[in-house]
Amino acid sequence: MKSGRKIAWTAETAFIFILVLAFLVLPGEKRSSSITIGVPDDSASYIFRYLIDERGVNGQVKDMLAVYPIKDCCTSTSEWALSTDNLDMSVICPDAAERLLAKDHRYIIIGSCRINSDVLVQGSSGQNRIIGITQNRNYQADLAWNYCGTNIEVYPMLGSALPYALNTGKIDGAVMDIAGALRLGGQKVNLSAKQDTVTYVLVAQKHFLKQDAFKEFIGKYNQAVQELQDQQNLQRVIEKYAGYPCSGKEASEWKRMNVQYLLLTTPVIS
Repeated sequence: MKSGRKIAWTAETAFIFILVLAFLVLPGEKRSSSITIGVPDDSASYIFRYLIDERGVNGQVKDMLAVYPIKDCCTSTSEWALSTDNLDMSVICPDAAERLLAKDHRYIIIGSCRINSDVLVQGSSGQNRIIGITQNRNYQADLAWNYCGTNIEVYPMLGSALPYALNTGKIDGAVMDIAGALRLGGQKVNLSAKQDTVTYVLVAQKHFLKQDAFKEFIGKYNQAVQELQDQQNLQRVIEKYAGYPCSGKEASEWKRMNVQYLLLTTPVIS
């Protein structure tokens, strides 16, 4: 009898343990202060990786399309990822942010976090007849027209296809993020010399703004922005996250073209 009661007690204890464990780990309200940030696969992501790797932000960075080769916030698959609850915040272009907020009221724009990072790479033709841009980024078309004139043809395509199209002469120039631009040959043109251009904004789910983790994040992010104004520190961070052998002159090119990360403030939710 004692053996039977012992077995029953053990089974009951195990059942309670499983229930408690399930309560802790099954999907539901987040119980961890860890932050998940969706980022593009370009220079906009560097500061967020730096925050997690070197400045103690408890979080993880996920490429906008972590399991797909196209890492672009303007693709339909990426916009689908934003509709899930897997991301607390995301770094996306202004056009993608406008589309997101129009159909998903859970999100709010924290603010502009990146300016002037899209530049023009000119091909070997020496002409500007056909300029490639990333699909669904209408502001890039405006940049191309403002610099080259309205008589040019603007050709939208997948962002990952721009280098190939440029190198094979399918297009005469390409508007792209400075990270990709500096990997290519050809002249690099600052398209925002007359006026700053917002190239990325930070969006977040509204409920996340109420968490202490968000307030801590904003403070550390703004500190990182200040730190990366130092050219030597910026060059070190670029070399760490660029994913290709750097020349040592990337930070000076960023400065020449006025590419910057911007400070953020906490928005007021009405």
